Amino acid sequence: MRDPNYWVQYAMAHLSHKSLDYAKKHLETAKNLAKNIENYNTDSIDTQTARLYLLLSLQETDQNKIFQSFKEAHDLLIKISNTIYRYRQVLIYKDFYDVAYTRLSTKNKVNFKACCEEMKKELEEYRAKNSNNWVSENCYEFLQKIT
Repeated sequence: MRDPNYWVQYAMAHLSHKSLDYAKKHLETAKNLAKNIENYNTDSIDTQTARLYLLLSLQETDQNKIFQSFKEAHDLLIKISNTIYRYRQVLIYKDFYDVAYTRLSTKNKVNFKACCEEMKKELEEYRAKNSNNWVSENCYEFLQKIT
């Protein structure tokens, strides 16, 4: 199958079942196929890759790798289009906070909060232009508490 979206959908199924190694493989396939398609919008690939990194960060035990995975996810999400699809993944920031925040170094706790502040500003722009929904409401509520 040469359609990157096929591999993104396949990866999403694996992400839902926490089969992260398979998801990573399929997302890499999607990214490689997309490189060969002129002007291919990789937002869906990047969104799901960010989701993968967030889920990996929740399983990680090394405090530096925990934040590294989170930051890779955040950097991908910040660069994609400011749509609801971004914020579906930002909901995982709350899980990260609940599961991994206490294991971060002081420096990375500050960095995490800075990422949350950056995302909150992006979300405020999104909310100013779009009707609110449960995803944006829940994201905003959480980001408001953190920052």
